[in-house]
Amino acid sequence: MDLTLPSVTVVIPTFQRPEALERTLRSLAAVSYRGMFEVIVVDDGSKGSTGRTIERIKREEPRPQLQFYEQENSGAASARNRGATAAEGEILVFLDDDMLVAPDHLDRHVAHLGSPDTKRVVNGHWEFAPEVRHELERSSFGRFRLWLESWVKTGIEMEYVDTNLLKPSMLTACNLGIRREDFLDLGGFDESFPAAGSEDQDFAVRATLAGFDFIYDKRIVLSHLDQRTNLTDFSRRVRQGAFTAGIMAKKYPNEFGSRPLISENAPVSRRDGFGMILKKSLKWALSTGPGRASLRILIWLLDRIAPNSRLMRNAYWKWCGVWIYLGVREGLRFTHE
Repeated sequence: MDLTLPSVTVVIPTFQRPEALERTLRSLAAVSYRGMFEVIVVDDGSKGSTGRTIERIKREEPRPQLQFYEQENSGAASARNRGATAAEGEILVFLDDDMLVAPDHLDRHVAHLGSPDTKRVVNGHWEFAPEVRHELERSSFGRFRLWLESWVKTGIEMEYVDTNLLKPSMLTACNLGIRREDFLDLGGFDESFPAAGSEDQDFAVRATLAGFDFIYDKRIVLSHLDQRTNLTDFSRRVRQGAFTAGIMAKKYPNEFGSRPLISENAPVSRRDGFGMILKKSLKWALSTGPGRASLRILIWLLDRIAPNSRLMRNAYWKWCGVWIYLGVREGLRFTHE
């Protein structure tokens, strides 16, 4: 062990995904980092078998040092903050419970964050794990999902530093590195976000205002064990993300309230033109029980007669739009107790 290297704490919030969590932890057990590092897992109210998974990993893997905490369901932001508070590492690496890391994962984060005077936040590059991609490629929804993820990634503004390093306009918390002192100075993640979604964007806003640089290193490669491979599970995730986007718009009305995601799904206002009113009326109609049932029947039919058509993709897009509409409306109405 090289005590001259910075110490690292990996913080993993988890909720009802013990199998994926086990694979994540075993990938961390194989990292090549020669400095001191620990892993802190915070269970956000699963009431399941997470504890047994942790104990098994402790028995079977000689490293890393593993700590486990449980809390009542309070959201990913709260779980991450709990882990960061208990951390002993100079550098924090936040990781989702369904991400597999490469052996050089921590080495690359430390290379960017090793200097105490470096004001940086680091992200890595994730792709679907091969088995997940294979499963998605087998269905029309899965192929839509692959297209959608590619579309989202290409829509993020990034400035190239060199072939592998970019400066992104936003961050994701699924794999985020930062010095612990800096994280605490920034106030951590905002725990008023009751679910995972836009809490990392909120953190990015505050980090930007504090003068931090964002680094996206394509050589930090992760495999995502995404379990939302069917339409129902993915719809819940879309609704949750839109819900937190609505909360974000209330917190930063000038910066986020006018974005299309919010303005096109917010209640009708006097500023809306006839076209926008018509668009919102159609979304309302589709979001009702009969509307959703009709759209689901259309998806079922297209999946049988034209699964690879543009119509199929548009139907899935409309379906996602329904859940975005519902989620944004819920977020705009949400009041934190």
